Amino acid sequence: EKTECTIADNVAKQLAEDAEYRVRQIIQEAAKFMRHSKRDKLIPSDIDNALKQQKIEGLYGYSGPMNHRIVTVAGTNLFYPSSAEVTFADIIQEKLPPTPRAPSFQSHWLAIRGVQPRIPQNPQEASTVPETKTEETPKTQTKDGVEIKPPAKHVLSKELQLYFTKVTEAITADESPDALREHALNTLNSDPGIYQLLPYFTQYIAEQVVKNLRKLKLLKMLMKMAHALLTNAHIQVDPYLHQLMPPILTCLVGKRLCDEHGKRLCDEPNEDHWSLRDYAAKLSAFICQRWGKVYNDLQPRITKTLILALLEPKKPLTTHYGAMRGLAAMGPQVVSLLLLPNITVYIKLLRDSGMLKSDNLFKRQEAEKCHDTLLRICGDFLAW
Repeated sequence: EKTECTIADNVAKQLAEDAEYRVRQIIQEAAKFMRHSKRDKLIPSDIDNALKQQKIEGLYGYSGPMNHRIVTVAGTNLFYPSSAEVTFADIIQEKLPPTPRAPSFQSHWLAIRGVQPRIPQNPQEASTVPETKTEETPKTQTKDGVEIKPPAKHVLSKELQLYFTKVTEAITADESPDALREHALNTLNSDPGIYQLLPYFTQYIAEQVVKNLRKLKLLKMLMKMAHALLTNAHIQVDPYLHQLMPPILTCLVGKRLCDEHGKRLCDEPNEDHWSLRDYAAKLSAFICQRWGKVYNDLQPRITKTLILALLEPKKPLTTHYGAMRGLAAMGPQVVSLLLLPNITVYIKLLRDSGMLKSDNLFKRQEAEKCHDTLLRICGDFLAW
């Protein structure tokens, strides 16, 4: 009627029958929800559940309790809920609703050293690595009352694995050109994206030093590799100092770092292990200078190792030389406290043992090297 559209009687009859069928269906489904809820009174939520079951959008604004009084319009079949009239005076006298909470901010770690922590505030990324087979999660073991957790797996992307392989090959391979080797070292010294590879680089250096104690060229490259990592300003190397210090001290006070023919001083420059020990001494001094204040026991432990190696008469002269160079690199205070009180005794020991005039060329060269180093340390100390 409102749209001024007339409907034929047969069409109106069919629409009325269809509407009655739909209403009956909704009422019957709503009655089922009412009976399953152990109630004998139909409520609006039953109608909403019946509509949702039929995939029909629910009603809005009728979810309250059925405490309304239904009033009939006189002379018609219209019904409406009766409601009391509310005046503005009643509204003004009502209590105000509670004040909502003020907006606030909370800080959390988005990433720690390049790794996103798994906390509710951060989105959890799905793993992009395809799983070829399902592995059971290793369970926590208990031994002698101590809980032992299995090691966590660290998955590297194929790009990082390729980067690690190319850099290590460029630095340590014998056939690598010098330009490529220098470029790889510069990359380790300046690239901020190698933090995930840092534990692998430190482990690689430690393993290669132990396996190649007779290859001076490779040991020098490994020490340069360690220096590049230590001087990278974009990464934190201090958590891995415990892995770098053993190979550095090995190159400093190792018993023998070359073949027998490599004991000569200048005949073969590539077999000059003295320069390797000097470089390792500078590295150890650099570590103590940079992280000695953070780790209070770092320098005392290193100096204790070096002074024990120097004062042990059974140690070879090559080890004594490395200990001298390491202690001298620590600065004048270490030289004053540890080296100067023992220089006179050590030089007298060299002269009394006859090594400075030995017929063995190698021993005489080693003794002369230690003797000259001590004299040079004394001269530098006086210059300080």
